[in-house]
Amino acid sequence: MRQTELRLRPKDRQTLEAFRSKRNHLARELNRAHILAALDGKILHGNRWYASMRRASRCSRTPARRCPSSPGVLAKRDYEYKRAGTCNLFVAVEPKGERRIVEVTGRRTKVGFVNFVCRLLKTVYARARKVHWVLDNLNTHFRASFEQVLGHKAATALLRRIEFHYTPKHASWLNRAGIEIGILERQCLERRLKDQATITLEVAAWQQPRNANHCGIVWSFTRQDADRKLGQHYVP
Repeated sequence: MRQTELRLRPKDRQTLEAFRSKRNHLARELNRAHILAALDGKILHGNRWYASMRRASRCSRTPARRCPSSPGVLAKRDYEYKRAGTCNLFVAVEPKGERRIVEVTGRRTKVGFVNFVCRLLKTVYARARKVHWVLDNLNTHFRASFEQVLGHKAATALLRRIEFHYTPKHASWLNRAGIEIGILERQCLERRLKDQATITLEVAAWQQPRNANHCGIVWSFTRQDADRKLGQHYVP
């Protein structure tokens, strides 16, 4: 049987290099001079519950009307909800450092992303020589966003302390910030929250004990697994 090799196209080679770059930095030994952290965002929808009084209707297609009870007809209390706007979560997590920082903002914008990273560098990672960010390929996650928001000179000075490691396209599941967001949703956000102020309070109450208990992320997908999985599809 003749065997054929699948050669890498240019974009496939870029994917492979991105995968290898990321897996090498995931294996980096933890130290305070070089921080490895994952970064991602999430749009949330606020909903507000309210109770309305409506008359019982024989036909389900008849629009419900608010009205009190009447002789021979019982009042019906129907629980509904209204959309209460949207907000955004920026989540930065250190899988090895067992720490996460979550910020609730009104919108997910280029300016918001740059400001979030700047605040982390000035406060949480003020003593770090360099922060290695693992993130996806969203259009706001690139150098150009910092230059447009901060200006070329300020962005250049800031980016000396940053190294970006992008997940391969169509493989954003490699970003462990997504795992932390999933935990946050299951433990805290899978319910109706009426506004951004409530979400901010609930997220803070969730975040504090997780950091105090040093909850990390156990990543079982090793470098050997990555090589084996990629080797089934590509020949470098």
